[in-house]
Amino acid sequence: MWSKCLKQRSKDKDEDVKLVERAKANDKKAFEEIVNKYQQRVFDLCYWMLFCEFNSEDAAQETFIRAYKGIKKFREDAAFYTWLYRIAINVCKDIIKKKERSMEKVFSEIEKEMEVKTEDTLSIEEILLDQKAVDAQDALRKKELREIMQRCIARLSEQRRALIDLIYFKGLKYKEASFILNLPEGTVKSNLVRSLQMLKKCLEPYLQKGEI
Repeated sequence: MWSKCLKQRSKDKDEDVKLVERAKANDKKAFEEIVNKYQQRVFDLCYWMLFCEFNSEDAAQETFIRAYKGIKKFREDAAFYTWLYRIAINVCKDIIKKKERSMEKVFSEIEKEMEVKTEDTLSIEEILLDQKAVDAQDALRKKELREIMQRCIARLSEQRRALIDLIYFKGLKYKEASFILNLPEGTVKSNLVRSLQMLKKCLEPYLQKGEI
């Protein structure tokens, strides 16, 4: 898996250098090629943060609009896809903030009527790589585990969901994820460990019942 990801990233970088150079020279067809190449990847990243297909489509569209407007400012000291993913992360954050502001009044009214309790955050250790070992024998169990995993992932913050997507599904390095999320590399590593601990804890009841 990792060797495949590395080869794909190397191929992406080589292709992107030429496409970006053309796009900077106002070649609209080159930017269309960029959109076609990254549209699904950007949508997937947005969906991991927003968990809403409609909002994710809007976020992906806004990502490419911002990228088109700002591509001449892109500097080649970073891979193009890390720059693009960072735009997507920021777009999603804007959507989340807007949604939070619109819900503030509603939440304040609800809090007047009922006591809001938050459970202690939970901890243990890795999970995503364990998923393959657990569900490798049976297609049905794979499907069930994916559904359970999605419910557990939905409990994580949008930033932690994005981090898992970048590291485990897009195969990026910590340094690249650090740039995209605008976080120190050490924070990225600690957040990833914490996220995996929370997922493992979420899955524990299912593991104990023998459901997965």
